[in-house]
Amino acid sequence: MFNEKDSSENNSVTCTIPLDGEVNQLITESAKLSGRSKKTEAAMRLKDHVLRFKSITAVGETTERD
Repeated sequence: MFNEKDSSENNSVTCTIPLDGEVNQLITESAKLSGRSKKTEAAMRLKDHVLRFKSITAVGETTERD
């Protein structure tokens, strides 16, 4: 689900996604270790992933960007 924010500063959106228990726990642990909120941790990890990989066919099966 996407909720577009009307902002002249950037084109950010809010995205609500389901996480299974394992991924939720890993994100929670990572957020605690980094001192970030869970929301910030998840957003940072998603951004990192999409910038590094151009496609994903399954978990662990990615194609890197050139």
